[in-house]
Amino acid sequence: MSDIGVHAVWNDMNEPAVMEVPSKTAPLDTRHDYDGHPCTHRKAHNVYGMQMVRATYEGVKKYVYPKRPFVITRAAFAGTQRYSSTWTGDNVATWEHLWIANVQVQRMCMSGYSFVGSDIGGFAEQPNGELFARWIQLGVFHPFCRVHSSGDQGDQEP
Repeated sequence: MSDIGVHAVWNDMNEPAVMEVPSKTAPLDTRHDYDGHPCTHRKAHNVYGMQMVRATYEGVKKYVYPKRPFVITRAAFAGTQRYSSTWTGDNVATWEHLWIANVQVQRMCMSGYSFVGSDIGGFAEQPNGELFARWIQLGVFHPFCRVHSSGDQGDQEP
């Protein structure tokens, strides 16, 4: 990392995933040990993401100190804000998801995640001009502001 000057890491899909089932994760009653602290998958699903981002933060910090690492995650649990910024995950270019993004960001900020945002314009599908403009107008007021979409959805540049 220090050889090429990497100071940031984007942890995406950093939660346990089972793509072949409708829930896209392990059954919620699956048991985990977690260093002698047993719990169900309902809890472990997001703790896994937090521990991954903590390890990422500590690893990057070792190489960029005294600068602060920049880490982004979508899988979080209480305390993740100590190590990472967060985005609300894959969304869709719809008016409903624009509304949901605003609610999610406000609630996460109230829960202590001060550096959070959404995929402006929607990750999936293509917004029309008015929807994209409204999403930009809202997104600039979210602490973490970025336009991001899947590669097969077309360009979304302001």
